[in-house]
Amino acid sequence: MSDYIANVMSLETFFSENRSNPGEGYDVKMQIPELQRSFVWDPIEDVKGFWLDMQDHRLASEVANPEIREMFGGTIVLHTRKNPHLGGILPNRPKIARMPDPDIEKLARKINAVSARAAFNKTKFIKAIEGARDTSEVIDGQQRLTVMMIGAKVLQEIGKAKNCQKNIQDVLRKVYWKSSAPRLLHLGTDEVNDFNNILENHTGVDELTTGWSSDDVTPIQAAYQETHVFARRRRSKVFFGRNHARASCTAHQANSRCQM
Repeated sequence: MSDYIANVMSLETFFSENRSNPGEGYDVKMQIPELQRSFVWDPIEDVKGFWLDMQDHRLASEVANPEIREMFGGTIVLHTRKNPHLGGILPNRPKIARMPDPDIEKLARKINAVSARAAFNKTKFIKAIEGARDTSEVIDGQQRLTVMMIGAKVLQEIGKAKNCQKNIQDVLRKVYWKSSAPRLLHLGTDEVNDFNNILENHTGVDELTTGWSSDDVTPIQAAYQETHVFARRRRSKVFFGRNHARASCTAHQANSRCQM
């Protein structure tokens, strides 16, 4: 038997937590497993098409009655290993943050995330638990996740440069960044370098021209360039709603016994 969890949630809940129901959310670091293919989306057909779908939905939602709140963003399947000390998958960070202090301390000590003599400190113990968490592997959804994260970075920087979209700056950052590193780890030197180059070095409204892995444009660089052009054409408002990400996904999570 496989342990299998399926949820339909907004992007904000997936990358952070549900504001209406604190404690509900994923907020995990992810990596592309070796069995997965590289990033292959075509910049025009796939990347631009992805943003055009969001634009069309956004524009249609404004004239619909009642208003269409969300666009279905597709399925994301994650594989998460059980913690050997717990015998199951660690609760996600939003849930841990809402646990009573004694339960947080008990969990941290049970999984050996802290030393036996460490005095309890809620912030430090939650950080230690997160440090002991295995990175979830992306079984399905890496192309969309990659493009969404690039788009979130580009939009955040445009908002900062133009002093707008202040109410979603934090939401955008949490899409692509967790703690002190990119939320998604890619495979292969070129993909890792180019993806991290975007998330760490793109600033303002101008296109990033340095730090690429090759003189030839890689698929991830091409996805970034197309996303940047699309966002610069004053279309950024179509990606997100007034206060939150207006897209949803079905997120599936399974432990190491799950057979795909």
